[in-house]
Amino acid sequence: MTLTHDQMLELWRLHLHLEPKIIDASVERFDYLDIDREISLAMRAWYLDLLRYGDLDLLQPEDIVSRVTFRDIDGRHVQARLPSNVVRVTGLTLEGDTRPLPVATVTPDQASASAVMRRRDHSLLSRRASLSSPTVSVIERDIIIDYGDSLPFPPSHIMAVTDPGDEIYVLHERALSLISDKCK
Repeated sequence: MTLTHDQMLELWRLHLHLEPKIIDASVERFDYLDIDREISLAMRAWYLDLLRYGDLDLLQPEDIVSRVTFRDIDGRHVQARLPSNVVRVTGLTLEGDTRPLPVATVTPDQASASAVMRRRDHSLLSRRASLSSPTVSVIERDIIIDYGDSLPFPPSHIMAVTDPGDEIYVLHERALSLISDKCK
């Protein structure tokens, strides 16, 4: 489901037991807290947290493969810059394969992109496959495929959770039940 900012704000107001806005009347005060602004800030923080850490069945990941261009680095590794609205990559499927490869997210303090490409042990990336299987790493805004000893097939799908911006909320209807927990 897709909700506008105003629709989501009304839902949050209901969960907070606030009266709905009166559309055909206006009252101006200059000595009060702007409740809608405070709710909007909390709402946005909640949504970004949901995008970063929420269960995928509460979100609507999209295929971003058409928006990503990989470049060969050294014959075994390819790298691409992720679009700016990508919050997290959830899976990558290579052409000719049906199962998505796991994606390891490496924080900047764990390694640089070049360090990850040089390392072939399992200590840095706990979910790395064997040397004969490709592995996928996301480092900051870059996605890197290490083909190891396998043939370098291009990705057919890259599933990612994306942020549609401040005014739109894309989520599964079940995620709305989490608002109540946040509003307590």
